[in-house]
Amino acid sequence: MKPEIKRDISDILCEARGVINQLRTVVSVWDRTFDVKDVDTEEQALCWLTLNLSTEALELIREAENITR
Repeated sequence: MKPEIKRDISDILCEARGVINQLRTVVSVWDRTFDVKDVDTEEQALCWLTLNLSTEALELIREAENITR
């Protein structure tokens, strides 16, 4: 792989990791802000779905980073 392409891919993966980590932080703060009784089941489900998807996305980014090294 050409070095410039490898560098571009690494930059994109780094940015993606940053965005996902920010999303996880927002969801975590949101989850701690409300008591369970204050949050309806759809909101709780969305919160957990977001965390689960972001965890999977981070794992895919790690795998992609290993490929580009």
